[in-house]
Amino acid sequence: ILHSVALADKVYAVDVYPAGEKPIEGYGAKEFCEQTGYTYLPGSLEDVANSLAGKFEAGDLVLALGAGSIVKLSQLLKGKI
Repeated sequence: ILHSVALADKVYAVDVYPAGEKPIEGYGAKEFCEQTGYTYLPGSLEDVANSLAGKFEAGDLVLALGAGSIVKLSQLLKGKI
């Protein structure tokens, strides 16, 4: 995954929720960010969208990767970036 984002100017990670499997203790988005230097954004997707407000410029590409509810983030970001 680190190679995938190596050229990104900014990388943010949000909480990860299991999809039926047991979570891996001690390893989630917060720990991932602590180990990589990326920015952890805790809270609901609404909280994340509010945290990201004003952090982007015209021409920036915002890419949200994941499964499940992360698809809602693009709608929540409309008009905030």
